[in-house]
Amino acid sequence: MKFISYIAGLSIYAASVAALPSLNLPDFDPLTEYAKLLKMCKEDLNRNTYVAVRYAGPDNYKTFAFEECYPYKIDGTLAQMAVFCKSATCYNNP
Repeated sequence: MKFISYIAGLSIYAASVAALPSLNLPDFDPLTEYAKLLKMCKEDLNRNTYVAVRYAGPDNYKTFAFEECYPYKIDGTLAQMAVFCKSATCYNNP
């Protein structure tokens, strides 16, 4: 009886694992991108930059200064990763 319960448990577990949705993994190396975005954020000396953002697409990076809230989407392209180098709070971003 114990063996049948064990097999039944494995069957339920296997079915639940098979039903999981596919993972949405990034098509880039997050550690490499983090270092690149942090460097961009800290080296933008002309503005009071607080965040560097990677948007979807090839070589699609942008920095934002204080008094600007960074948009989560630009022309239909979603932000994939953001690195803050200074504290900031935005109140007008939906």
